[in-house]
Amino acid sequence: MDGVPIAMAHNTRETEKNATHHAEFLAIDAACKALGGWRLWQCELFVTLEPCPMCSGAIINSRLKRVVYGAADPKAGCCGSIIDLFSLPFNHHPIIESGLREKEAQQLLQEFFTMLRKKREDQKK
Repeated sequence: MDGVPIAMAHNTRETEKNATHHAEFLAIDAACKALGGWRLWQCELFVTLEPCPMCSGAIINSRLKRVVYGAADPKAGCCGSIIDLFSLPFNHHPIIESGLREKEAQQLLQEFFTMLRKKREDQKK
């Protein structure tokens, strides 16, 4: 709100062994706790990867004002890559912006998934 971060989070799905621990979900949860309510009307969410179906539902339900993401997700993206959930007749429609520092986001994601694959391979040894 007003350019001041309320909450920050990162994906902990692998470390916490919890499918709902996407960065968006955790950031929304932390923002709700920080503000003492679930309506995030004046809040904006900045994420590296295009939100998935679960996170898109949380974005709609939390009434976020705006979502900005860097890289498209051709496997699960719900801002237009697979489906545009935000164009459906829900009761809330946040502003969606894509491509913020896209190449940096893609590089960050590539490094993250390379690290995950290496970690899994090391655990098998």
